[in-house]
Amino acid sequence: MSKLTLYTAIAVTALALSVTAFAGTAGAWQVPQGGVTLDCKGVAFSWQHFGDESVPLHVRVTQGTTVIDKDVSTGGEPAGTVTVPLALTGDGLATALITWTAAEGGSTTVTKTLECAPPPTTTTTTPPVHDCRQLDTCEPVPPVLVPPVTVTQPDPAPVPVAAPAPPAVPAATLPVTGSPETDQAAVGLALIALGAALALQSRAEKRRRGLRLDPTEPTGGPS
Repeated sequence: MSKLTLYTAIAVTALALSVTAFAGTAGAWQVPQGGVTLDCKGVAFSWQHFGDESVPLHVRVTQGTTVIDKDVSTGGEPAGTVTVPLALTGDGLATALITWTAAEGGSTTVTKTLECAPPPTTTTTTPPVHDCRQLDTCEPVPPVLVPPVTVTQPDPAPVPVAAPAPPAVPAATLPVTGSPETDQAAVGLALIALGAALALQSRAEKRRRGLRLDPTEPTGGPS
């Protein structure tokens, strides 16, 4: 073998070793990559170039006012897929965000309009209300005791008693003597007697009617 052929073989071998080493070095520095898919039943994350160490993954899914957070990992696999099950309901936009810490960290996201099943309805069943009178289970109602009421009657007003009528005053009999002086004296006495009788009768009538007596009135006949 000539020296030229030997030198050519050595150069080709060195070049091949250099290309292999460069390819290995370039593969070692590849940037971690990942992709995400989303539907009503779950979110899936696929990755590659994550190395041999377990890399934590944080999954956040947002749909309207619903926010779901899950923490998973690559499990030390340089490439693979992890699925987080979901149970989204209703229609509308949903967003899935995946973040990781490998090679200074990174993230990927996807937003999709989903048409999921409607949320379940909650039915509240109210137990029936039974009438105890229909089931004959009513408790007896105690009687209402009413205290006796005492009615006090006012004393009856006194009934006035009628005073007895005064005795009838007999008519005065004037004696006739024939003398003017005697006859005038007899007439005067008769008038006094008649006045006394009338006073007695008036007093008795007032007493019968309950009127107040006048103390000045005479109480008897002529003195």
